[in-house]
Amino acid sequence: KKMEARTLQDQTWMHGDYRAAKELLYNKHAVDLFPPERRSLVSVNKTDKITHAFKILIDNGILSVPVYDVSGHRFVGFVDMLDIVAHVVTILGVGGITVDSDFDTIMKSTASFGEATVALISDLSRRNPYFPVEASSALLHVMNQIVRVKVHRVPVVDKEGDLQTVITQSHLVRLISQNIHLLSPLSSATVQELRLGYTTVETIQAHRPVLEAFTLMHEKGFSAIAVTDEHGKLSGNISNSDLKVIGHSGRLINSLLLPISEFMILLPENNLITGPIAVTPKTTFEEVVMKLEMCRVHRLYVVDQDKPIGVITGLEIITAVYQLFA
Repeated sequence: KKMEARTLQDQTWMHGDYRAAKELLYNKHAVDLFPPERRSLVSVNKTDKITHAFKILIDNGILSVPVYDVSGHRFVGFVDMLDIVAHVVTILGVGGITVDSDFDTIMKSTASFGEATVALISDLSRRNPYFPVEASSALLHVMNQIVRVKVHRVPVVDKEGDLQTVITQSHLVRLISQNIHLLSPLSSATVQELRLGYTTVETIQAHRPVLEAFTLMHEKGFSAIAVTDEHGKLSGNISNSDLKVIGHSGRLINSLLLPISEFMILLPENNLITGPIAVTPKTTFEEVVMKLEMCRVHRLYVVDQDKPIGVITGLEIITAVYQLFA
């Protein structure tokens, strides 16, 4: 019945006056999304050790960093937390470490870790292909790149191919939130009407070990998994970004052996969030966008009677807006 309700006649949000929003996305260039003083880039070299890349990600509080090829004098890709996760899972496996192991010891004593370079793991997760756009490209073109290739980030280069900045899904969600007033009636359509994020949600119970969650992320190609209680109700979220807490906590790799429920206690508190990060089928598009932006999160779970029935990421938000003009 829900699918029957989604006739073209019912999709009133497709027939709004979006000329102002379209003009914004056509006239604003990729490089204009950031003022010059905010375009400084953190990067790693292709020949750097994984330990160095991991430290760069942790110290800068970022999920991804561009990779530079010194011999070729150009940027060639990205390395991110998902790649680190993929490498940890591939090399260690669930039975490959003990409670006395720590990340630094393993990195130094195991050739697979200690000698491995960024070149080995760059895009190991297969989630970060390097597809640049020119700085003069319209933001609508950047959105097309994200929607078409389903990438988390897009490198912005000048005419010579030199990297200027990187635009992520979160940057575009922020832009959409700042201009949500230009997106009526889409803004008032509900999650259910839009079928926003409706999909089978990968879950893991809170008593399972953390490494099992990261293994599942690697196998499924996901950046996060919903955490549920014994009744299947949403109790939280574990994501690739949580790997950063391993470096900050000092407990390192043995943290991966903890039950997820104990590991989540180690995570930094977000004062903007109380309880699981979720919305309902009746939540409007505007409320979803604003919640993503205000809570500084990358995903919201759609719940029905506290059980996850979908997940909304920046990709779903960008796709919904892009389809208005495609």
